[in-house]
Amino acid sequence: MKLGKIMFAGAGMLVAAVAFARPDYGYTTTYYADATYGSVVGESEFTCSGRWFRSGVETDYFVISNENKC
Repeated sequence: MKLGKIMFAGAGMLVAAVAFARPDYGYTTTYYADATYGSVVGESEFTCSGRWFRSGVETDYFVISNENKC
């Protein structure tokens, strides 16, 4: 009985920690070839579930857009 209560309490704390760790915002970043911002070479998306999706190349020339409150 005591072991069951400890396991249940531990599972509750784990769920609370995972829920607490979620980001406040999701957003999209577009990367450009140079300072003219004329040619897109990559994109990345950070989702409200905390996952990254990336394609192409990340450069020093970028614009962050599509900020969404989670």
